[in-house]
Amino acid sequence: MRSPRVYVSGEKSELGQSEGAVSEIVGVVMLLAMLITVMSGVVFLIEPYLSDFEDQRDWAATFILSEQISDRIEVAGSAPEGTGSRTSLEMNGIRMLMVENVEEWTLQADLTDLERVEIKVSNSQVQMSCQNAACATLRLTQDDGSQTEWSVLRSDVEQTFNLSSSLSDVAIFDVFDQQGTALHRLAVLSLSGLELDSEMNNGRLQIAMINGAVIERRPGIPWTINEFPTILFDELPDGTPRLSMMMTDLVASDSLPHAAKPIMELTSKGATNLFDGEVWNFRFSMSNSMHDIIDPQYVHHWTKGHEIHVATDSLEDYNGIAPYGRQSGVDGLTVLPSTDLILEIGLQQVVVS
Repeated sequence: MRSPRVYVSGEKSELGQSEGAVSEIVGVVMLLAMLITVMSGVVFLIEPYLSDFEDQRDWAATFILSEQISDRIEVAGSAPEGTGSRTSLEMNGIRMLMVENVEEWTLQADLTDLERVEIKVSNSQVQMSCQNAACATLRLTQDDGSQTEWSVLRSDVEQTFNLSSSLSDVAIFDVFDQQGTALHRLAVLSLSGLELDSEMNNGRLQIAMINGAVIERRPGIPWTINEFPTILFDELPDGTPRLSMMMTDLVASDSLPHAAKPIMELTSKGATNLFDGEVWNFRFSMSNSMHDIIDPQYVHHWTKGHEIHVATDSLEDYNGIAPYGRQSGVDGLTVLPSTDLILEIGLQQVVVS
């Protein structure tokens, strides 16, 4: 018969300490498991808010950079030819690229009230009609200074002239009579700009700077216009209406900066006066190829006062930009009143490198 084991006091103490240690370890493990579970739940709950915070931070950085670049472009554009500025940019996670020939403008007006001229350019042809048959010469001036002239054989009927090459980004058509007096001018402009791209958690952010305008598209949101091209309508002290426009064209000379902190250089190519003085029958049109939604927003912004006066049957009191022809503005835009109008339109070109 086996005798029962007898524990001495020292052995019993060691067993109690061992059981207590195991108990403490299990407690710590359970506590850590609870903490991990709670923290996982907290992270899961706040993850959408963290994502939104990061998107807002990325948007703010890109938008501030676009404002800085826009301000420097405006300063460089108004500077004398050959001068400009060098600027250090913060572009961490932001990509810059050129948007070439993204906006097309046509602007034309009669330079005398003795003749009314209409010029259309399409399919490598120029069509011109003169209401009073005073037109004698049509001259085309490209942005490299080259000129082409056509003689008007019969100004009492519509004339068609063929273009030997495509138009440059800045093309100006001038019409003269037999004495060399300017009767009409048409300016055809193809403008380029810059775009900033930034990757957000839910897609790509795009901010484009074109002709003084700032156009933005966030992921899942259509293109919206934060700033419009510079067009000002006012009256001189004697009541004469005046329309002022400043067009901006960007030209890329080298590859654009893509480093985290690049140096961007802006150099002015000088300013060109397209119109400067009294005109008659002014009309203009524009088309932006970024998206179809942009053109209607431009037209509505410029003509919303006209729409209100049409709705209230008080159009005779309206002064400002209005549709030329159909109310939709598809035929272009003009200015009311259209007589004794002072037109000031300039073009500034800036080289980006």
